[in-house]
Formats: sequence, C-alpha cells, structure tokens
Amino acid sequence: MSIATLPGWRCLAESVAGTSHLAHQLPCQDAHKILALGDKHLVLAVADGAGSAKHAEQGAKIAVDISTEFVSCHLSELVPQDQASCENILRQAFIHTRTAIEQAHAEIQSSSRQLFL
Repeated sequence: MSIATLPGWRCLAESVAGTSHLAHQLPCQDAHKILALGDKHLVLAVADGAGSAKHAEQGAKIAVDISTEFVSCHLSELVPQDQASCENILRQAFIHTRTAIEQAHAEIQSSSRQLFL
C-alpha cells in the first residue's frame, strides 16, 4: 500500500490481484505510484497490466516508475500554469515511458507486445 500526505490531502493506493488472477495463480499485473513533491503537489500514476502479456506486471511497474519520475523532474523545474502546458508534460511523459518499456523489451529479448499495457 502507498500513502502520501499533503496539507489537506491524504492519498492511499493499493494494487491487488483480482479474482481471475487468484483462480489461475497469476500475480497482480497492475501497478501504482504516488510521489509527494514538497507540500503542494502529488504525482500519481496507475497502470493496468494486460493479462495477455507475458511480462505485464513488469511493464506496469516500469510505466509508473518512469512516468512519475519524468513528471516530478519537470515539476521540480517549473510548475505548468495552464492546461496546454500540463498536457504537453503528460504527452512527453507518455513518449518517454513508452521508450523505456521498449528498451526493457530489447533487454529481455521479448516481443514489444509482451510488456505493453
């Protein structure tokens, strides 16, 4: 379970295996991450690993780790002041995260479909 607290906010998250995963003795293939940045910002990410992908749980973990790291680095430099700037950071985070997942595929010599979410 993850917990993050800011003045006036408390964020809780947990990823658990669903009934189908339990019935088939599969691990939880979802991931989440919460980062508190100072006392004003939370960075949250969730990833639903595709059950049909061989390494779905690894792909989900990479997705939340890389995306939260990317966004938190950008927010530490400059907090966006409008929707377009926010969307731009999220778009860049998606591209950066997808690249990291593709690199992980190459390292384990798995098809790109095996880690995608």
